[in-house]
Amino acid sequence: MNYARESDDRVRTWFDGWVAWERRHQHRRGTVVGLGGYRNSPDATLAQIGRVRRVEGLDRLAGISLFSYRVPVAGPDGSESAPLAFAGERLLFLSAGTPDSPGAFASAAPLPRLPWVAAPGHGFLAGTVSAASRADADDVEVEIRRTGLFRTTRRVRTDATGFFGVARLAPGRYRVRLAGTRAAETETHVDVTAGNVGAPRSPVPPDEAGGKPGRALEARPGSRPDQGLASARATAAPRTVRPPDSIVLGVTKYTVSSGEW
Repeated sequence: MNYARESDDRVRTWFDGWVAWERRHQHRRGTVVGLGGYRNSPDATLAQIGRVRRVEGLDRLAGISLFSYRVPVAGPDGSESAPLAFAGERLLFLSAGTPDSPGAFASAAPLPRLPWVAAPGHGFLAGTVSAASRADADDVEVEIRRTGLFRTTRRVRTDATGFFGVARLAPGRYRVRLAGTRAAETETHVDVTAGNVGAPRSPVPPDEAGGKPGRALEARPGSRPDQGLASARATAAPRTVRPPDSIVLGVTKYTVSSGEW
């Protein structure tokens, strides 16, 4: 959201600096720059569009978006102008231009191809650790390691909500467990495929010896990172029937908050 008033020399310099930085730091993804059309005249908005679309070396931005569509240009005094009667009229300058500036879109703009979506090469793993209290789920270290020889263990920590995630994982089978615990207590295996979130390969029975409180680690398969989540939940016997594709693992660190799944 680069909402910059083009008539202000200092702000225009900031705008150009941010756009140049965004163009160089897309990290194998695509950046769409949001323009604050409501702050600018049609000519100023067209000028900003031209600079955003500029190619520098091999770097180019994926596109632009405009805010707002209801009031896409500023009034003569710099305030928000009253919207015209028809939406087409409000946005006509983008294609037809103005007496002083050519239009930016002579025809419909095609959607850019997103290689990481069309032909993904990596998978993802995301999850949430839940416990009897929010403090217990915060800053918990989770270890992720691909099975096989000479593999590197990746360690991540949960945030204040208990969330953790790992991106750009090579496809394969991974071991996931809480750091500082015995593998038999908290380890599970997850299959990661390109473009998907890993799902558990096989369930591990809960450790209910002596009625110890347990944590459930479940993962649901999905086609996007936000559809397949691995999570840990505080549970205790007796438990209701666990849903399919779940892995229940016994631990002793967490206190019991509920006897239900």
